[in-house]
Amino acid sequence: DRIRPAEPVCGADPILPEDVLDLVTSLVEKSLVMVKQEDGWSRYGMLETIREFAREHRVDLGGDRGRYGLQQTIRDFAHGHLIKRDDMAATAARHCNYYLDFAKKARQQLHGTEQAEWTRRMETELDNLRAAIALALAGGVDPVIAVKLEVALMRFRTLRGYSTEGRKNVHAALVLPSIMEPNAARAHALYTGGVLAMNQGDHAEARQMLTECLAIRRALGNNREIAATLSTLSTQYLHQDEAATARDCEEEALDIFRELGDRIGEGIGLLNLGGIAVRQGDYGSAEELFDQSLAIARSIKHQELESECEHNLGDLALRAGNLEAAEARFARALKICREAEDKRGEAIAVWSSGRVDAASGQHEAARKKFAQALPAFQTFGMNSEALDCVEDCAELLRAAGQADDAVRLRAAAAAVREALALQSPGGEAIRQRSLEAAREALGRAAFEAAWSAGRAWTLDDAIKHALDAATNSPVTA
Repeated sequence: DRIRPAEPVCGADPILPEDVLDLVTSLVEKSLVMVKQEDGWSRYGMLETIREFAREHRVDLGGDRGRYGLQQTIRDFAHGHLIKRDDMAATAARHCNYYLDFAKKARQQLHGTEQAEWTRRMETELDNLRAAIALALAGGVDPVIAVKLEVALMRFRTLRGYSTEGRKNVHAALVLPSIMEPNAARAHALYTGGVLAMNQGDHAEARQMLTECLAIRRALGNNREIAATLSTLSTQYLHQDEAATARDCEEEALDIFRELGDRIGEGIGLLNLGGIAVRQGDYGSAEELFDQSLAIARSIKHQELESECEHNLGDLALRAGNLEAAEARFARALKICREAEDKRGEAIAVWSSGRVDAASGQHEAARKKFAQALPAFQTFGMNSEALDCVEDCAELLRAAGQADDAVRLRAAAAAVREALALQSPGGEAIRQRSLEAAREALGRAAFEAAWSAGRAWTLDDAIKHALDAATNSPVTA
């Protein structure tokens, strides 16, 4: 279908909505609008002078085919006439309502085979979506619309690394009078904020938000939303090493999802139960659960769930020393993420492939992949993954005879984890053996000095040093 934001936004007295397309087409014919082919779409933009003219109000036509933008001079002219007609508030409200409908549709499409296309559309429309959220938060329209927009954008923000922006908007919404009551809008805001916080490793905030959200949703009695919150809380509990509580939450959620016939929820529940089984050392059950989740993901064509299943099965293979199987799983996960425009998943898959290279002694290949993944983790605020990758870089340094640098990175990772209350990854015995080898190579005094220096680093410091080592230092087996 064709999406024409110009018609609902600008089609107000004295202009009829059905006349807007002809008027914009007339601008194209008069060379006031230029056409540019972009990613299979026709994008239309006006000259810089006209853009200045209508600085406050962009007119867009397109969706899957075209966008029209006013040039600066015309923006200013149009802005003045809107003020004279006292139509600015009404135009802004129509713009906001249009993009709320757009965001809702995009949210649905991000769960299917059109994920990549709709991810690109949302990137294209991001400034318009931001304007709509800002208007709602400022009270230009019902502030609840800001919450609805963030709910619709949550998956997009996760896939593309905009979690920080989303969290700021949620925080702003939660202190508004209409969102402070324990109602559905507050529950939605808390859930969205909790998910985004968890994605960035802020487990204290995630737990607080999700716990309050669950209480509100239980009181409201919406089973689907109760199940979604339980499932997400389960992941949060597992991050904090509360496996028994995590299992209780996930099993309750899974029962509800199955009663509702919610296949996406069921697939996610099985995936999460698999993660709990891994934490409890039951790798056989974990593989079974991941396989069941993968079958559901493929049957409903849910790309994010499919890639996560492939990644988790790859982790199991890597843990078992089956490097060929692990690499195949991670390669499939990477392919799915790239096809789906899932930048977050892509970074994880690249890093995981580097871990296979490191395990097989291909240290140069591992170094390059870690250097590719680390900036993405930093940009997306994926603190837990960033610290794990920093430690992987440290092990490559130790293997290359750079024990001093390796100890600094290990110390920095340990200190930042403590400060952020992040759980240490598995493999504690391997980590201790690596530290003992470094201590023997350096001597006690030098080891303690390096450890003390590393503990003073911030996360950004640790990432910078890891990247410097990965991009500049030769690494040998």
